[in-house]
Amino acid sequence: MVSSYDNASRPAEIVRIAPNAAALTHFNDSAVAALDMQTPETFWTTTSRGKKIRSMLVKPAGFDASKKYPLYVVMHGGPAGAWKDTWDTAGTITCWRLPVCYCTHRLYRLHRIWREIFAGYIG
Repeated sequence: MVSSYDNASRPAEIVRIAPNAAALTHFNDSAVAALDMQTPETFWTTTSRGKKIRSMLVKPAGFDASKKYPLYVVMHGGPAGAWKDTWDTAGTITCWRLPVCYCTHRLYRLHRIWREIFAGYIG
């Protein structure tokens, strides 16, 4: 079985899933090595109302922990989907050289979520 595989640190390549999983292509190896891509960090927070929020922090290529960066926060509140550990989600925005925090707040009443966010009630 063959498929494509990517994550927030690597663009898609063709891989063999079974038998004996292995990468079949290496089109992006030299480009990714030159970028010094960081591994995303997934973490959970609990709001003052007890809601769990899954977030993924993606640091830009060449991230230097001794420097200060602005943080770009992207909220997702819909019932159909979430931020994932994929190149199209994380790899493209981190090319701006900003750390990005993707937050997936999975409630089905989207309008209430945005009202709470903007009113400062999630806390």
